[in-house]
Amino acid sequence: IAGGAWGYLWYNTKQQVDHIALMAKTCAAIRSGGIDVSPAGSVGVNRLQILLNAINDSITIGSVRLNAPNMLALLNARRQLGKGQLPEALSLSVQQFEIPLDGGILGAGSRTAAHRSPFDDLEALGCGPVLSFGGTEWLEMGYNNFIGNMSVGYRLSSARNLLEFQIDSNSRDWATINVDIGFATSAPVSSVFELATSLTPKLAKLNVIVRDDGFNQRRNTYCAAKAGKPVEAYIADHVRLVVERLNANGVYPGPGLVEAYRRYLTEGGQITIAASPPTPIDPAELRFYKPEDA
Repeated sequence: IAGGAWGYLWYNTKQQVDHIALMAKTCAAIRSGGIDVSPAGSVGVNRLQILLNAINDSITIGSVRLNAPNMLALLNARRQLGKGQLPEALSLSVQQFEIPLDGGILGAGSRTAAHRSPFDDLEALGCGPVLSFGGTEWLEMGYNNFIGNMSVGYRLSSARNLLEFQIDSNSRDWATINVDIGFATSAPVSSVFELATSLTPKLAKLNVIVRDDGFNQRRNTYCAAKAGKPVEAYIADHVRLVVERLNANGVYPGPGLVEAYRRYLTEGGQITIAASPPTPIDPAELRFYKPEDA
């Protein structure tokens, strides 16, 4: 039985990879180094290389894996999705992906400022003539490649009417981000249709951790030089401009959060934001909360 399950998952995954490669051949060439099935409940494609013809650039990926709680759940997931049902839990992980900063993917050549919202490019405020960060700016900061890992997944609890999303990512010498969000639904959700047509889910929990792994110091040094100011003066200007931009667009961070952000830029470490409302709330209500409420 185990051998049959392994063979089914291997063959099915190979079919999917071959189909994707065939569909994408007009704009990209996709090469892979093998398929790996784990008895713990995951299947993956190793040593991927994606060559993008239009922009003459490439992405290399150590592995892409689909993860389920166990082997039986993994075998059942394809059947459930085919019927429009939501498996109890699934996640997709991408390990050791590498993107050159001097290629076309991250726009080291030319970028357009069209379609930007007021909340875009906040990290570049106060950086002298630099209005946004892209491949060119990151190269000037001393980076060569964007190397990292990412995992995105969910857990569904029909008994508790709870849908939880998890996002974990880290970039070498950059930052680590962990996000865990729980939504309480108005009724049990067992299908994609029910999820799409259900009432607005209510926020049951929120945990966000952002940890500096080296980017802050590089950005501070780079932007202080661009602005022609000492690092401390640049950070003060940057924080002030971020607050002004947020206030102008209806967001009013409290003094505690502003000070935490300033310390994060200056000292590194991590920022943790956690919310555990006594009863689930509509996410739209968050904008009515005053700093003291949070």
